[in-house]
Amino acid sequence: MSGGWRPRLAAALRERPTPLLVADGDVVPAASLWAGSRRWVSAFRAAGLARGDRAVLALPPSAAFVQVLVAALWEGLTLAVAPPGPAAAGLLDHLDARLLVAAGGSGPGVWAPDGPAGPAARPGPLR
Repeated sequence: MSGGWRPRLAAALRERPTPLLVADGDVVPAASLWAGSRRWVSAFRAAGLARGDRAVLALPPSAAFVQVLVAALWEGLTLAVAPPGPAAAGLLDHLDARLLVAAGGSGPGVWAPDGPAGPAARPGPLR
């Protein structure tokens, strides 16, 4: 996919030291977003997610939200964005999704971020 959006996104995020996100007193450089996104991509691949698999993203606005969004787009996942909270877990069945990314969640198919560092050290199994 040379000349497509992936090379431009990689170039824009990989080495930029300037802040890309500033919110609630946190400054997140573009390079940190890129590094976290790559960790999510690695976790998605290691878990066997494939292009078109459905995932639910239920995080508040944050660096982790952007990282999962970028990684899901990169991998060609079908992403449903939902408000954070306990109701998001029900979307796994309703949408026949393989994965829910939510803070503080647990159970099969529920992964939590480790702040802006990417996924938790050992993401759980997929649904």
